[in-house]
Amino acid sequence: MPQVFDSIAIRIDGPKAWDEHLLMSSVITDAGTTHVNELRNGVLNHRVSQAPVTGSTTFTLTRPTLIGLVTGTVDLGAGIADGTVTVDGDPADLQRLVDLLAPVDPNSAIVTP
Repeated sequence: MPQVFDSIAIRIDGPKAWDEHLLMSSVITDAGTTHVNELRNGVLNHRVSQAPVTGSTTFTLTRPTLIGLVTGTVDLGAGIADGTVTVDGDPADLQRLVDLLAPVDPNSAIVTP
């Protein structure tokens, strides 16, 4: 699970996210873990927690559903409607986070000569 949150964190557009503050918890039911993500000063940090953090928007879902949300193959509204995702707090926080992601450059050279 940490790799999923790392992949999100490295795509944050720091200057665009500088004034944003988001606090979200993800309860991953099939893994039995809770992850807390906090965006502050243009940086997204995450950690494993015993329980969701008070005051955070909490998403309860499975690992495949989380990956689907991150990759865009699962729609949050549909997931909430069919019970695949439950939310305690403001579900718009996830869209706010997605709006702060920098686009992926498919032509980026992984290794340069």
